[in-house]
Amino acid sequence: MFASGSGGTQAGLLAGASLTGFRGEILGISISQPAEDMQRTVAGLATGIMDLLGQPRAFRPEEVHINSGFQGEGYAKVGGAERDSIICPI
Repeated sequence: MFASGSGGTQAGLLAGASLTGFRGEILGISISQPAEDMQRTVAGLATGIMDLLGQPRAFRPEEVHINSGFQGEGYAKVGGAERDSIICPI
């Protein structure tokens, strides 16, 4: 489980999992896009990685596990929800 913004890290992990036979779940927490959009992005990137490595494999969006329930205003952006969660001892 990790933050997934552009989808590049998750795509690399999916490609690596495919190459090594890893069977665990690779769950990205989307911080910038709805789950369906992120799934398409990651699947496309992972497919491109495999092509570059000379190991063609087409990833389908439904193979990409995304949770977008924690989506805020974006990576490293502090919004109202983030401010509300900070406990200040002063």
